[in-house]
Formats: sequence, C-alpha cells, structure tokens
Amino acid sequence: MSLPDVTWALGRPTIGGAASLASRLRVYGRDRVPLDGGVVVASNHFSWLDPAVLGSASPRVLYYMAKVEAHRVPGLGAFIRAFGCFPVRRGESDREAVRTMRRIVRTASRSDSPRRTGKQPKLRMNAPRPGTRCASTFAM
Repeated sequence: MSLPDVTWALGRPTIGGAASLASRLRVYGRDRVPLDGGVVVASNHFSWLDPAVLGSASPRVLYYMAKVEAHRVPGLGAFIRAFGCFPVRRGESDREAVRTMRRIVRTASRSDSPRRTGKQPKLRMNAPRPGTRCASTFAM
C-alpha cells in the first residue's frame, strides 16, 4: 500500500466527516466514478477546501496537481504530497507535470484509455482552464 493510499484511508473519513458537519455536503454521482482503471477528473474549485472535500467524497484515491507555490508552503507542501499531490508550474509548459500525470493514469489504468463518466445535469460548469483538454488527451 502506498503513502497516498494510507493517507486517503485516514483522511477521507476525517475530512469528509468535518466537511459534513461544517456544511450541507451532498454527493452526486459517486456511483459513476470507476473504482479501477485510469480516469482524469478535471474539476473547478472555488476555495482551498474544495479539493479536500472532492477527495473525501470520491470512492477512490485522487492524485491532485497543484500549483508549485502551494508545495513551497512549509507544512502544507508535505501535507498535500502525502495525499499524492504533485506540482505544476502554471502559465508555462510543464512537461514534468504532464509526465507525472500520464504515469499516474497509466499505472491505474487496466484499459487503453481513461474512462469518461459524464457530468451531472443542472450544475453550472465554468469554462475549462487552459491545459484541461491537454491533460486528459496526454493521459491517454
């Protein structure tokens, strides 16, 4: 079992429980997330809590890509890396981040390409950030 597996196993009930107590957390589509195989989840977030809550609601381990500046914050960097988070240099072509993402998706994949699970109806979707399509394309 890897460090992210153990960290998520401990963090999921802790973070999920705290999020449920602090808000009206509702999870939609959990059953649509494949439990194995490669998958790319491209999510928008509005606060620092959103990735933690999304990860706690997911039935599988998520590996996040976060700006390199977050990895440089004392304490926070080690904490997010324990969950399997890896850095990305924003505003430029970060080939190392793309290689890391491809490795993670291929390691998890038992098929030739990531699975697409669709989107939830009636939820407002923001425009994708530059690189989202590139990320999912390169992960194949």
